[in-house]
Amino acid sequence: TSKHGLLTTIGYRIDGQVTYALEGSGFVAGAAMQWLRDGLGLFGSSSEIETFLAQRTQDDGLTFVPALTGLGAPHWDPLARGALFGITRDTKQADLIAAALSGVCSQTNDLIIAMSNDGAGIAQIHVDGGMIVNDWFNQRLADICQHQVNRPVCTETTVQGVAFLALYATGLVQSLQALTGLIQLDQSWQPQRSKVWALAQAKRWDLAIAACRSVPVLEI
Repeated sequence: TSKHGLLTTIGYRIDGQVTYALEGSGFVAGAAMQWLRDGLGLFGSSSEIETFLAQRTQDDGLTFVPALTGLGAPHWDPLARGALFGITRDTKQADLIAAALSGVCSQTNDLIIAMSNDGAGIAQIHVDGGMIVNDWFNQRLADICQHQVNRPVCTETTVQGVAFLALYATGLVQSLQALTGLIQLDQSWQPQRSKVWALAQAKRWDLAIAACRSVPVLEI
């Protein structure tokens, strides 16, 4: 049972044995990039993102909190609202994109910290989904969380996991261990930034989160 804002959930039940998991969900991740694309028109397709990011020469200190539908774990604040801090006249399109990706990474780091405080030993981060095709995002995730990040060949590992369980349930494979060899690693990222840098990012993130909490809704 989590004491740090996470959920205890059933991971799976196989042969009558239930395996539980600690779950932490951020409400907005990939949807933040969809908002930048469809809502603000900052880019036309996801394939353009890395081109924009390559134009950046330095970090500009922007902090983006993707609380577009409130904050999920471990904060659980439905009245929180998204915000962007640190805008200057030099802020460009690519900086907004980078800040949004970094915000998702910082949101993930909150979950990792909560899991660690609950006693879960976090050695590596395994990622999946549409965002992980972006190498810049994976490197930033490694830097902010200070953990190795692993991207599999099959990026839709939830679907892959269900398929594996079906193979086992129908007897086409005799053990779960036989399935592990089917999981192939595509690429890994190690932290390139220092722990001092990561702590500074976390402090700035915490200040931004505090400013976004329970924003009152004004009726006009």
